Amino acid sequence: MASGTVLYNTIIIMAYIRKVKTASGATAVQIAYKVKGQIVKIEHIGSAHNDIELQVLADIAQKQLLGDQLPLFSEINPLLQVRIKRSYSELL
Repeated sequence: MASGTVLYNTIIIMAYIRKVKTASGATAVQIAYKVKGQIVKIEHIGSAHNDIELQVLADIAQKQLLGDQLPLFSEINPLLQVRIKRSYSELL
C-alpha cells in the first residue's frame, strides 16, 4: 500500500420495526437489523392478539429503537396550518 493511502471499512446497519404474522395468528413485533440488504439480527419485542396490544408493542419497539436519540424536529402541532402568501420575491 502506498504511503498516505487510507482504507475505510464502513458498515452501514439499518434497523427498522417489522410486524409479521405468527403461526398462531398473532402479530409479532420485531426490530430487525440489516447489513447489505441481509437481516443479521432480530429482536423480538412481543406478540399482539389485538389492535391495542399491537399499538402498545409498536410504541415500545419505537422507543427501544430510538433510545436516547433526540428528535430532529419537535412534535408538529396538527392545528398549525402553513399557507403560501406570495410565490415571488419583492426584492427583484
